[in-house]
Amino acid sequence: MAAVARECRVVLITKGDLFHQEAKVAQSGLGELFHRIEIVSEKNERAYRRVLAEFSVQPARFLMVGNSLRSD
Repeated sequence: MAAVARECRVVLITKGDLFHQEAKVAQSGLGELFHRIEIVSEKNERAYRRVLAEFSVQPARFLMVGNSLRSD
C-alpha cells in the first residue's frame, strides 16, 4: 500500500463510531498512508459520490478495495 500511496491519493472510507474508527486507524499505524480518512454512518452511493465529488474524481476512475462483502 505504501507504493500506491506514493503515486495516488488513497482515501480510507470507513463506517462506524467516530472514536472507535479513529482508534483503529491509529492502532494500525497506517494512518499516514491515507490522504484522507472519511468516517461515515453508512457506506452508500450518496456517501461515495460526496467523497468522489470533493476530490473531483469521476466514478470510472475510482478503485475500491474492501474487507467486508456485506458493506463494501
